[in-house]
Amino acid sequence: LYMDVWNSSMSNGAGINQGALNSGSNQKFTFTHLGDGMYKIIANHSGMSMDINNFNKANGARVEQYPYNATTNQQFILVSTGDGYYKIVARHSGRIVEVAGASTASGAIVQQWDNNNQTCGQWKLVPAASSQTSVLIQAEDYSAMSGIQVEATTDTGGGSNVGYTETGDWLAYNSINFPTTGSYLIEYRVASAVTGGRLSSDLNGGTIVLGNVDIPNTGGWQNWQTVSQTVNVNAGTYNFGIYIQNTGMNINWIKITKVGAGLAAKTASVQTEEAPEETVLNVYPSPVENTLFTTTDLSGGDVKIVNAQSGNTVLSKKSNGNSIDVSHLAKGIYLIVFEKDGKQTIKRFIKK
Repeated sequence: LYMDVWNSSMSNGAGINQGALNSGSNQKFTFTHLGDGMYKIIANHSGMSMDINNFNKANGARVEQYPYNATTNQQFILVSTGDGYYKIVARHSGRIVEVAGASTASGAIVQQWDNNNQTCGQWKLVPAASSQTSVLIQAEDYSAMSGIQVEATTDTGGGSNVGYTETGDWLAYNSINFPTTGSYLIEYRVASAVTGGRLSSDLNGGTIVLGNVDIPNTGGWQNWQTVSQTVNVNAGTYNFGIYIQNTGMNINWIKITKVGAGLAAKTASVQTEEAPEETVLNVYPSPVENTLFTTTDLSGGDVKIVNAQSGNTVLSKKSNGNSIDVSHLAKGIYLIVFEKDGKQTIKRFIKK
């Protein structure tokens, strides 16, 4: 059965249940990436957000729709189960969205509950028909790079950006799908405090060159603007690359959108993905009280936690599984650094 705003209600606080497929807009939701693996989930028929009633952190709190106001009870982390389904984790509570009582009946309510790996808390994301296809790439989620550093960003949605670029540095993102042949809009979210920055993009290690983009002086390394280019690409799956032609830019994200008849609607779907990348590493919940979880098992890797204000390392150990005890940390903002198989990933979290 499908997640459903019951009776297609347009009311604030209308409950979300499960129901038989009716192909209505009350069973279609837009997932918008807010950065650092968090999403807002908007009901297409009403434009309202999935919401945990009244910031409730208890088991059994009702899942409903409510106008989006960017609060943590309206932000969710997606965790792949590895078999095509996802857990939807409420940021404010760390609990997952599930069907109450594991009911298989149409009309059963949707609520939050402790994560027990219950199948009633695992959801398949089925893309709805659309005239437009987009993919959002977080700049720090590269498959390979040279000369790149990662730092926390103050851009909308938070998370991290890449920076400290030098001429000749590069980033590569594997397995980026261009589903049909034609024109694509590539948008880059950038910040710069200097003039003269330039990057180029390419496919498959430079065998297909897409062209250059000039990066403006935005007035600061955390003053963000979006610049873009339009390119023609044959349908296929490629490794997408960025090469720093001339230094002077931070990059938060890259968005690739199929354009054509749907171009006029582009601005209405900024930062929307059909489905999240299963390989992205995220941490949750944040704020966290005792145990921080990762969406990927990092056994055998190294983990380090750094105080974001002082820069001091407060924990350094081998990773074991997908949970880390942070109960001993003082309140504050921290960066957690994972290293495994030659790849480094940095995420931010808040200790409460």
